[in-house]
Amino acid sequence: MIRYIKTINSLESGVLFVDQNDYTKQLEALQLQLASIREDLQKLILDRNIIREELRNLANELNNHRDKLSILKKELNDIRSKLQDRYNRLNEIKNSIQNIKSILRDHISKLRMLSLELKTNRNINDNEALDYIRQRIEQLEWRLITTPHMDPAEERNIVNEISELEKKLSKILTTQRKLTNILNEYEEVKKEVEELRGKLNNLVNELNNIKQEISNLKIQRENLKNEIRKEIDIIVSIKTKREELKSRLKTINDEISQKREKYQEIMKSIKNIQQYIEKSKIKSQIDKKRKNVLEKINRGERVTLYELYIAMQEDAENNEKDNNL
Repeated sequence: MIRYIKTINSLESGVLFVDQNDYTKQLEALQLQLASIREDLQKLILDRNIIREELRNLANELNNHRDKLSILKKELNDIRSKLQDRYNRLNEIKNSIQNIKSILRDHISKLRMLSLELKTNRNINDNEALDYIRQRIEQLEWRLITTPHMDPAEERNIVNEISELEKKLSKILTTQRKLTNILNEYEEVKKEVEELRGKLNNLVNELNNIKQEISNLKIQRENLKNEIRKEIDIIVSIKTKREELKSRLKTINDEISQKREKYQEIMKSIKNIQQYIEKSKIKSQIDKKRKNVLEKINRGERVTLYELYIAMQEDAENNEKDNNL
């Protein structure tokens, strides 16, 4: 190979240091080397095209995963928004439950107080006492009306008894009205307690439903987080692979550039050798013609101007070399 390089350098400088009979072998060796480089270039270009196609596929794959990641992040934000909404509603329900429980405790306490008051003021004989008092008053008033010449002392006693009976009657009626009011209030409070218990039960059911919703949303959130992590890992992996391919592509491009430079150098050397070969053929032909012309001159035969020019060409070339020296 060193020999061929020297040959190439010699050809480029216009000086040949090798045997003229060896130029064909040199040319064949350079052509073999050129074919080898051409084959290497074809393989490198094929590898480069494959890598470029892989890079295009990776770019599409990367875009797809980025789009998917964007969708997953949007879904995650939606889940977080729903979770926040559910938590807000959960707090509202808890506050409402606490308020209702507080009101319910007050109402139950009031019911107990009213129930105790009813027990304290209620007298199962009130109706019987009312009937007796009314009947007794009617009897006494009838006696006053129907008894002529009643003793004044007896009349005073009857009047006094009627007065006492009317006081008792008034007291019993007042107590009954009070009991009626207490009973009405008791029933009203009892109704409110039942309504509050219904509301409380509905709120508790809603609370449990929201807790279940929150649990489901948390599961969805974790699943989305896992999917997002997977997509990020895939994207990182694709980017790493892309950088590796880019590095390989740069190496191949550098090799292609080097091979092309070498290819051009060898082509130039081949051209120089081919030019030399062509010059050698021409020179050989001229030398042969010159020899024939000189032989004709030595024999005293006539020669043409062109033949004379060929015969004198060698002397002209030698003189030119001497002048150059």
